[in-house]
Amino acid sequence: MGAGSDALSRAVAQAYHAFAVPAPPDLGVCTACCMDPAMERVMLAKQPRDLTLAEVQEWLGAAFSRDAPRHPVAWITPRILELLAEGLEVATGGNEVALRRLREAGFPDHWSPEQVIATGLVCMIALERHIATGAPDLDGTLCMIANSGLDIGPFLAHLDTLPGDVLADLLYTDWRGNSGLSIRRTLFWQHVPQRQAVWNWYTGPDLEARMWDAAAAGNMRALEVAECIARSAKTEPKG
Repeated sequence: MGAGSDALSRAVAQAYHAFAVPAPPDLGVCTACCMDPAMERVMLAKQPRDLTLAEVQEWLGAAFSRDAPRHPVAWITPRILELLAEGLEVATGGNEVALRRLREAGFPDHWSPEQVIATGLVCMIALERHIATGAPDLDGTLCMIANSGLDIGPFLAHLDTLPGDVLADLLYTDWRGNSGLSIRRTLFWQHVPQRQAVWNWYTGPDLEARMWDAAAAGNMRALEVAECIARSAKTEPKG
């Protein structure tokens, strides 16, 4: 196994250790019209690492209790983190909401430092995978991280360490549309507290300056990104 696989394995093991709790009495979701009570019983009889992707998706898709119970969230979170670390689509509506229930249950302020660190490690792996593949929807990955309640600052700082050409390609791929470039944001940002912080990074003078520098060196994608940032800096955030 390569170094990347080793890091992933360590991060997943750390998550299971940090979130090791007994099975909760219930999963904290609606079993009247959302999740079949029989499925809930089957899931609770398993160890978290044995939950299937479909079962996790069912839990994420079911209406959550109004009091955001922490116990079932802690119990199932390491499996969600493992699936995210493997690059899977954990929530059928989009991974932007895969970790939202952590935030709804008071994460990170009322959770242990070990749990916060473990979650951050897996989220950084998800971001690094996105960088490595150059796939579209960088914004969705950032939304997923921010939606957990983690401080988005270190993840934006990690993006700032990338070479200008790499960052330009990532943003160009994410913002490209049929009518040219615009800062495209997932609708899931609507209720995420750190929505403005990410918009400020997108439209900030530091990122714009880096794109102009890359453009001056001949990167035409960076030129389009820089122009897009300049146009967007005075507008309200979308999404």
